Amino acid sequence: MIQNGSFSSGAVGWQIYATPDLSYIVSNVTNGVMEFYRVPPPPGESNQAVVFQETGLALAEDAPMTAQFDLGNSSTVRKRISVLILEHDFSDITMCTFTLPANAPLRTYGMRTHSTNAWTNAAIY
Repeated sequence: MIQNGSFSSGAVGWQIYATPDLSYIVSNVTNGVMEFYRVPPPPGESNQAVVFQETGLALAEDAPMTAQFDLGNSSTVRKRISVLILEHDFSDITMCTFTLPANAPLRTYGMRTHSTNAWTNAAIY
């Protein structure tokens, strides 16, 4: 269901988003690994950054879904990550948030969930 999940074609099929604008995310693909980070905002402000893909896949109500992904942290500080599996308009969403330790090597993580209503465009963020 995911296009270019191995990043063998660079970032083809993937989108990036950041607030307040795209200058707040740095991303590239190196040797089949998507590397990205959120640029911290000025003091007193907040922001967010995400890499995502909408699949165009429709799902029935109560459809089971499994996502597997490899994540690592090359930073010297721990990082919080949230993975979202959702209907593209955010009307149905499952989220898993956890912390990656500093200097954590790539490791496989996974999520299992299901739709609670019919979807028209499954996405992963």
